[in-house]
Amino acid sequence: MTKEQTLGVRNKKLLVVALLLAAVVVVVYNIHISRVRSAAEGETVWVMRFLRDMDVGEEIERRDFEPASIEIGRETAEGIGAVPAKKWDAVGKRLMRSAQKGEVLIWPHVIGEHRSLPSSKITPGKVAVSLVVDPRRAPGDILHVGDRVNIMGVMSVGKGPLRTYRIAEWLKVLAVGGRGLKEPPGGARYVDQAVRSYRSITVEVSPEVSAQLANVLSHVQGSIWLELRNPRDRAPVRAGKVNSELEGLAAASPAASGGGR
Repeated sequence: MTKEQTLGVRNKKLLVVALLLAAVVVVVYNIHISRVRSAAEGETVWVMRFLRDMDVGEEIERRDFEPASIEIGRETAEGIGAVPAKKWDAVGKRLMRSAQKGEVLIWPHVIGEHRSLPSSKITPGKVAVSLVVDPRRAPGDILHVGDRVNIMGVMSVGKGPLRTYRIAEWLKVLAVGGRGLKEPPGGARYVDQAVRSYRSITVEVSPEVSAQLANVLSHVQGSIWLELRNPRDRAPVRAGKVNSELEGLAAASPAASGGGR
């Protein structure tokens, strides 16, 4: 075989390889486009619809809803927590929110082991307390659920001058601006939602400290503010308790102590 013939055969092989690669690219591209169009146009998803209006606390029976198809992306359906039509787990549960006839059944409608109540994240024996904060002095989105904070405030103790006090330390944050940890469909993990601006946070304390905080905070001049702690810090001796310097205010009601904002 001459040199020219050898080159011709090699060129033909390269051409065949190039054509095969081009065909693969076209197939992959078409599959990708098809998936994108499918996601954009939505798909038929089978869910459950309520057959009647129901109030909070009512027990769900099988006859209360029926399978129905809706034109919506599967990811969207999972994002809103829609219950698949084949799931009858909701039967026998009680509604934790009202439902209207024709409404799609979603997991937050029911109370069950597969979706625990948000309040179940409170440590047993503790309570959740909401604190109003000035958004101008809030830590911003650096503060996340699960962080530890100190509560700061200006007040007068025992007819003394106004001073800044660290009211309580190392309080666990359960929610920021009304948002806690979001459990995605499947419950595999929790999604942390950082909030940039907020007017309140929810912290976890003992019932005793909750009452003491209510008394102490009634003496604060203006609004409280927060100190955000590094999670690797060691918990202080009085973690989760009211400052010992404020025990007099913590034990007395505003009316009894003559305090107030």
